[in-house]
Amino acid sequence: MAPPPASHLRAHSSPKPMLWPLLVLLCVLQCAGGALAMTASQKMALREEARAMFRHGWENYMQRAFPEDEIKPITCTPHHRDREDPKNIGRNDAMGDFSLTAVDTLSSLAVMAASNAEDAERFWRTTEEIVRIYWYNEPKECDAGAGEDCDEKTSSWGRFQNRSRESRGFDIDAKVQIFETTIRTLGGLLSAHQFAVRSLPSLPESVRPRRRYNNELLSLAEDLGSRLLPALTESPTGLPYPRINLRYGLANKSKNPKYYKYPRRAPHPHPMPWSPQGEHESEKNWKVPKSATRESPSEEITETCTAGAGSLVLEFTALSRLTGDPKYEKAAKRAFEAVWERRSVLGLFGGGVDAETGLWNSPIAGIGAGMDSFFEYAQKAFVLFARGGEKGEDAWFWNVWEESSAAVAAHMKMDTPADWWGNVHLATGANIMGASAWIDSLSAFWPGLLVGGGQVEEAVKSNLFYTALWSRFSALPERWNVRTGTVEGGLGWYPGRPEFIESTYLLYRATKDPWYLHVGEMIMRDLKRRCWSKCGWAGLQDVRTGEKQDRMESFWLGETWSYLFLLFDEDHPLHKGDDPWVFTTEGHPLIFPKSSAPPTNKPAVYKPLPSSLSLTCENPRRGDISFFSPTASRPDTFHAAQFTRLHLLPKTPPLGLSPLQPSDLDIHAENSYFWSPTNSTFYPWTLPPHLIHPDSVCAPLPGRESFELIFPSASSSATSGDGTAGIVKRVVNGVMVTGSIRGIRMGLLKEPDDTLRVTSVGGTSLGRGEAVYLEPGLVDKGTKNDANFQVAADDEFVDLIIEVDDDAEAPVEAEAGEMEGHGYGYGYGGYEFPELDSRNAPLVDKGTLGELLAKLGLDLQISDLLALVGGESTAAMEERQKKTHVIDPIAAASNIPKPPKKKHKTIPAVMATGLSAYTPPDKPFAPASSPVSSGSANPRQLAFTNIYFSPGTGCVPDPLLPANAQIVFVRRGGCTFSQKVRNVPDVRAVKLLVIVDADADVGQGGEEELIRPLLDEEAGRRWALPVVMVAGRGVRAVREGRVGAVGVRWRWRAFVKGRVVGNLVVL
Repeated sequence: MAPPPASHLRAHSSPKPMLWPLLVLLCVLQCAGGALAMTASQKMALREEARAMFRHGWENYMQRAFPEDEIKPITCTPHHRDREDPKNIGRNDAMGDFSLTAVDTLSSLAVMAASNAEDAERFWRTTEEIVRIYWYNEPKECDAGAGEDCDEKTSSWGRFQNRSRESRGFDIDAKVQIFETTIRTLGGLLSAHQFAVRSLPSLPESVRPRRRYNNELLSLAEDLGSRLLPALTESPTGLPYPRINLRYGLANKSKNPKYYKYPRRAPHPHPMPWSPQGEHESEKNWKVPKSATRESPSEEITETCTAGAGSLVLEFTALSRLTGDPKYEKAAKRAFEAVWERRSVLGLFGGGVDAETGLWNSPIAGIGAGMDSFFEYAQKAFVLFARGGEKGEDAWFWNVWEESSAAVAAHMKMDTPADWWGNVHLATGANIMGASAWIDSLSAFWPGLLVGGGQVEEAVKSNLFYTALWSRFSALPERWNVRTGTVEGGLGWYPGRPEFIESTYLLYRATKDPWYLHVGEMIMRDLKRRCWSKCGWAGLQDVRTGEKQDRMESFWLGETWSYLFLLFDEDHPLHKGDDPWVFTTEGHPLIFPKSSAPPTNKPAVYKPLPSSLSLTCENPRRGDISFFSPTASRPDTFHAAQFTRLHLLPKTPPLGLSPLQPSDLDIHAENSYFWSPTNSTFYPWTLPPHLIHPDSVCAPLPGRESFELIFPSASSSATSGDGTAGIVKRVVNGVMVTGSIRGIRMGLLKEPDDTLRVTSVGGTSLGRGEAVYLEPGLVDKGTKNDANFQVAADDEFVDLIIEVDDDAEAPVEAEAGEMEGHGYGYGYGGYEFPELDSRNAPLVDKGTLGELLAKLGLDLQISDLLALVGGESTAAMEERQKKTHVIDPIAAASNIPKPPKKKHKTIPAVMATGLSAYTPPDKPFAPASSPVSSGSANPRQLAFTNIYFSPGTGCVPDPLLPANAQIVFVRRGGCTFSQKVRNVPDVRAVKLLVIVDADADVGQGGEEELIRPLLDEEAGRRWALPVVMVAGRGVRAVREGRVGAVGVRWRWRAFVKGRVVGNLVVL
């Protein structure tokens, strides 16, 4: 066959000349992308730098302090419990004379061993030492002829702790905190065991222990777990006691405690009898055995934090699954559920709760210190329990995470000028004076948790704030005040906390945005510059001055350097595979074995996940060209810089430091600090400018308009009253203004939907879900004369007041939601006083308060005192526990007693729209002279008493409809709304047609579930017939046709400067 012509070959073997420039440009961009982003060799170098920084702390601890708990990095001496002062809980809670740093750091050694055999050898050598000392309780073998140092002080740690040779495990006279010991020591042992048996990947097969590993770390974990367990099982509430003595156990009756007379025995006695010949020569170096000084009975503390009670479930469940003993898992789940059951009606938690009374000791709700890891363990328990899944625990824990995180977003999240989370009152969601203006460094874990929950965009935005704050101080202060922009209350220390680093690491794994690599690089450079000490890593006592602490907390090696190492290790075995493992709150990788113990809870406890729930998350959006950083190119990046006042820092660097290599030149510089050569228009300072997209823009700073509305003391057309100042008192769901509106000051905030929200009345702050109720008669309805304050009728909703029997309110389905959702998100047609259960537990222990009053010589009853502060007597509270008390606001304003047999309830009704739509009459009650219905304690009869419930849908005329019927109920469906109107007799008696939507439930979905009926045809009626629609689900009386009388009440909207005030309710 003849070859094709040359012209044909040219046409198909090369692109058209006009495509060459485009191909060259794409090739250049692709090659440049690899060069401009952080290269593999750069990441490898940073990973090895993190390893070297870890080893600096590790080697000094092992050489100078082991087997003590910690090392003092500045003075190079061991750091241990304060054995003379057990009340020094800052030291004694975590340190229990059990080589804390070594145990807490075993998992870090295992993580780093994946790429370095020396770290694997160190893992096994350290494991052997811990096992020898705490499990076998035997002297260290020493061969002086081989050059070993036989004077090491690790020979027989048991004698140093005054422990008998026959005991093993943690038979130590030390009172430790349950929470810290669980997450650091128990979690460290369990994680190290799983690495040792290769349930978790990392340890190389080529490096083996010198002695066969026989699950001794798991045995030690079981020993420790059994010593901690009584703090959970002997609590009357399920909430764990905060502390326990490892040798003597719990104090006997903590309110009047006496320690147990005899030490608790270890679960496994030592297999070999003691022999004096087993003593090592170095025993002579030790002084008199040390022992703990026990606390006196009056100093026992029963308050535990929310995180401390709820953050035991991962470690204790893993212990049960690995040992086959379900008692640990059962106790930890009971503790977690005990916290969850005590959430407020808003779904929020306080920071401290009493283990014996179950009462909250603090009303402050937040996501930081004292509360943080409860949320974390709800989400991570879902991940771990999903491996089994046969019992439904995974779904239950996921629902806890969904509910609690939604409550946090609804009541704590702030978005001006950047995303951050404040502290609020757990019962009201209102700001708390002195607590709502600061953020603590522990809350920096939240962005990482949002990543795990699939909310990547929210995590990116919130992490910007912590990145900017770190950029300002080269560390995170313990507390930072958002209003003043300074360290809060002198709490400016940074002990090496890892939470911000953990979030940065998790965000990088989710997005692969090089921004987070450079954030990690900034953190590492700053830590080297500011925290390096001769014998380890020192925390900062003050991030502003660089003053150091002579302490290296165990999490420096257990978390901080480990997360930085993993950030730059792309190919680590933990980053591959699909097994459901998690980091505990102390940074220990943990996984549940596939074979689980028998169920420890009844199946009915757990509800399945909704079928509509998707357990996948979208791939986060990336920049249009891969080598630009999407985060660095965001339009809101500078918002966090402005929020943290980065732009106010000086432009020039301190004397003696180079702007090209700030801080790495002199790691001993004590007072050096960060500066930005660009005045912080971008950050972190390690970020290469070329990662910012050239078309990036800076969005205007967001802001919310806020102002104060003051009702004058003088009479005006818009206000009424007798001239006295108004009284503001708290009610359920908000505050009520009574007596007069004069002199009342209201703070208002513009919401994103252009409505206004009252944030405070006088000195009382309001939560986002609370309303301000104005007593009837305080303002003139329908006034148009005041440009700043007007009141007009709602043109979409009215309220139906229905008379129902008490037995019609038995809780079925969503019955509790009947009174929720009225008005613009606020229940004002009637509001419910919740039962006084543990969710609304008072913050005062009444027994203790009574004792205090007696000591003070005050002849006051508790009920009298509580009445002075707006509370109630114990008897009244017990009565409210028996039954929920629902009242109407108007009845409340009139101080009307609750009816014994019948009561009024209020439900929302949406008005029809269209050609034949009419407004219902505003007639809630009959004239005052009308007789009251039999059996009702309400002094006023509702306006309409002739009520008819049609058995059908109203699509055909109902022959049974009485001629005197005033209110007609029909079901939705079957025909158009206009047809239903035509089938109602055209008589004067009928005042309202009520259509019942059986599928709508305002208690669950809000009033948006109600659809406005459209009357698209002329009715041709002589007598106007208003039409409304109500929800059928959740309102049993309406669903079953058990309504005795009906009243119709208009809703009134308040307007300020032409904008509706969504939570100002005019009764």
